[in-house]
Amino acid sequence: MNVSEKTYMSNIIDVLIKTVLPSVESPFARTQLSFAIDMLNQLQNQVEYRSDVIKEECMAAKEMRDVIYTALRENGIEVPEEIVSTDTTESTREAGMADLKEELTQLRTASARAVDLMYEKRGEIKDFGALEQKILDLSNQWVQRRAALKAPTLTLEALESEQGQPTTR
Repeated sequence: MNVSEKTYMSNIIDVLIKTVLPSVESPFARTQLSFAIDMLNQLQNQVEYRSDVIKEECMAAKEMRDVIYTALRENGIEVPEEIVSTDTTESTREAGMADLKEELTQLRTASARAVDLMYEKRGEIKDFGALEQKILDLSNQWVQRRAALKAPTLTLEALESEQGQPTTR
């Protein structure tokens, strides 16, 4: 399951507040943890989606959906329209960020439905094991591509330079 960056950070903040903070007894450590929680709250509102990652994710979801769609069709299995209706070939090139996020949501849903249908109809698919392996390979390839696309690490120096404060060492 994919979780948005903001949700992920919000969950970290909740754990720190509800689980970690109550068990910290030292006033100094509690103060430091409170500052860390505050910083995470501020960063949470600074998270931006990267369009290059979203476009790649759209293409990966579409590729997975299309592989399953083709295999189902080759085995004479009817594919519901909602699985094949989302197409990104032209739209991701010029789409704005909101359009990309919406398209990614639709493609993820279509891909998940395609996977569900693939498993539902596995008895009717010739060489189901090969199809399943291909889907696993595509998923692993996407994980590797996404790791290569990940954003640069945020450093303390970068934060301080954005705020115009000197870095002390």
